[in-house]
Order: sequence, then C-alpha cells, then structure tokens
Amino acid sequence: MAKRGRSPGFTMTSHHIHKIQSAKIIKNLERIALGTTEAKASEQVAAANVLLRKVIPDLQSVEQQSNQNITLRTIVTGVKRDGDE
Repeated sequence: MAKRGRSPGFTMTSHHIHKIQSAKIIKNLERIALGTTEAKASEQVAAANVLLRKVIPDLQSVEQQSNQNITLRTIVTGVKRDGDE
C-alpha cells in the first residue's frame, strides 16, 4: 500500500496557506451569494459584488486633450484596486 500523508518535518509555505484561506473565503462567499447559506438579501448582494469584482476587471476611462482641441478617450482594463496583488 502506498505511503499516505506528508513526510515528517513538512511545513507548508505561507503562499500555500494564503491560497487555501482565500479559497475558503471565496467558497463561503459563493454559498452566501447563491443562497445555500442563510443570509440577508443585502449580504447576498454584497457577496455577489465581491465575487464579480474578483472575476471581472475594473475599467478606467482616461481623457487627454491636445492643443488642437482633439479629445482622446482611452479605456484601461485590469486596473488594480486596493488590496490586489
């Protein structure tokens, strides 16, 4: 039979611990947003909003004007928000 578990002295890196904790938080938000966990309607909306912000990048519109009265509007995707890595 194959040996099970981790070898003695194994320590998980902080990166992996953070990823596991993040996955648990996302799973709980999904349960709230989908209504499988009891929550108020406002909490469901907030959870859904958090999940959407995680998936869909924010858009930022930037306007520039030149000396020749030409307006250039650029939309930038994937703008980092506070707390993003």
